[in-house]
Amino acid sequence: MQDDTRRRLAAHKKLVGFGNAALPAIEYELAKIDLGKVSHREVSTVVAGLATALHDINEDASRRYISDSLAGPITPLMRAALRSIVRFAMDDWLRSSVGDITVLEHGKLDSGLEAARHIGHWLANVPAADLIGISRIYIIPEIPEPEFAGTYLQTVSVIEIVWRRPSKHWIGNAFRRFMIEKTLYHEIGHHALQHVEMGQDPDQEKQADRYAWKMMRRAHPNLWMLTFPLRFLGASERRKNAKELEAV
Repeated sequence: MQDDTRRRLAAHKKLVGFGNAALPAIEYELAKIDLGKVSHREVSTVVAGLATALHDINEDASRRYISDSLAGPITPLMRAALRSIVRFAMDDWLRSSVGDITVLEHGKLDSGLEAARHIGHWLANVPAADLIGISRIYIIPEIPEPEFAGTYLQTVSVIEIVWRRPSKHWIGNAFRRFMIEKTLYHEIGHHALQHVEMGQDPDQEKQADRYAWKMMRRAHPNLWMLTFPLRFLGASERRKNAKELEAV
């Protein structure tokens, strides 16, 4: 898997390197694929890769393709992937990198939070093999009623992390960073464990949580006692959310 991921990343960089000259070929290949029938993981990965390259080369061309695609028959998996790609305009982001991973911090985030620096520090706690294939990490500001703390989109190898609004007290900020860090490890866990259900499989969520707490114990060996009440609170919150979904 790692060799295949490396080949995909190398192909992406080479394709983007051709610039606008590659657009006709990319658009031709995308036009041949019926998005309403994409069910195989390999095909969805190819579509997401081509659409991401299209977006990196020419955002206007990407928006046209994705707008047309979303208006027609399309599988839920491809709809989620294309929506994720199109909503990120490069002008809105501050770009940095950690190894082969591009870290994009939204321009509306307070620079004093040093969100990208924290992400880079936390990534250093993760085994290098578990990071192979992650192409980007987007750090987005918290909205009044956030739907998620983080997501992992397998088809485009992208992680999104919500950076919570700062607290008035230092201990509140420390706790929020602690939980953001745990969320990052959780989403990396989905990637490392090759999950594909985008948060819809309870067993995969538990596996990713176990991975996250393993990384937290590695990063904070002196805070292991704190993880028990936090894990209890996390489990309680998941049960509450599950009941709310059942009631809908």
